[in-house]
Amino acid sequence: MARVEPGLERVSKGLDSHVNHVLLPAILLQDLRSVEIAQSLMMLAAFQCPNKDIREDRSWTLLVHAIRVASELNLQGSLFVKCTEQGEAECRRRRNAERTWINLWLHEFSLAQHTGRRSLLADQGLFPACREWYLEPHACHSDLVLVAMVELRTIVLQNRQLYKQLPKESTSYYVEHCKSDLKAWSRAWVSASKSMPRLELATLYVNHALIQLLGLALHNTPGAEWNPDIILDLYQACLNYLEAFPNLLAPAKLVYCYNSMFVAATYEAAVAIRLANLAAKFGFIDVATICSLCGRVSSCLDQAAATTTTIDTAARSYARFLTCILQLPPSRQQSSQPEVPPFTFDTESSLGFESLEMFAWAGALSAQQDDLLAELFRWQ
Repeated sequence: MARVEPGLERVSKGLDSHVNHVLLPAILLQDLRSVEIAQSLMMLAAFQCPNKDIREDRSWTLLVHAIRVASELNLQGSLFVKCTEQGEAECRRRRNAERTWINLWLHEFSLAQHTGRRSLLADQGLFPACREWYLEPHACHSDLVLVAMVELRTIVLQNRQLYKQLPKESTSYYVEHCKSDLKAWSRAWVSASKSMPRLELATLYVNHALIQLLGLALHNTPGAEWNPDIILDLYQACLNYLEAFPNLLAPAKLVYCYNSMFVAATYEAAVAIRLANLAAKFGFIDVATICSLCGRVSSCLDQAAATTTTIDTAARSYARFLTCILQLPPSRQQSSQPEVPPFTFDTESSLGFESLEMFAWAGALSAQQDDLLAELFRWQ
């Protein structure tokens, strides 16, 4: 919080120094372990400041250390082997440990996708073990949200595995299967979104999942063979996400979000830009609409970045990176809607749909390097 609150720059630097030079060395060298240490390392990974060099990014390192600490404490153990209750205090202690592990599983799944790594925990089969976890005694109100998010990630994982098992001619079946699973998830959980703090972003989560799954199919199919129906589904999911984002995450709220929200927004904009460059081939793609919605998301990120004077916040890095992608002037004022795509990155390059999420993550980490951005986007 100190990192983004105006006037707290010295506090933020002092805390960063204390973490880097006192806490982390003590945790690693003295082999300190506790649930709170695992939670702290996870939060540090989730809110890690973007680095100029992606090779220096410590998000994955911090998260893996959190997983190591949690594994050594066996925080996940009681999720898979139900234990006899030993009173309210013990039950609450156990649930705190389980809650920590579920959050670790969720964050590791997302960060692995962002960074193009193979997930360490995804194959654990967590959802069957925690399907009714939120109904158990002494559950917190928000535990339901964790179960909903685990189910959504499991849907993504299972459908990605399904795609690998199906022959190429079954792509249409794969797409319909994905859409059916995600519609079922929406029916089960979106109704609870108005009263549940995190599930209020369910529209973003479910469209992000669909975009990922459709992108997988297109990534592994030659462009000349792309099914217009799949392109239409992807286009509509992008529009749904981009339209909902500024409405659900006002700048004053967005600035406090963890890094994954910025990666996702930039990724969705990158996919939309790729689609805009296909407008000549697929007549239903409205370039003006894409420009308008991407511009609103970019403006939202810019306003979030403007709420703090700190240079290296996620909001500022991703805002600058998205601005470069969109090629928008600083004033963001255009006399008329463009009739042709204003974007300059090569749609025929090897950067396929499946690579765009890592592109969004890695690009924003280098958002302060003008030379690199100029090379990527021919940005002047």
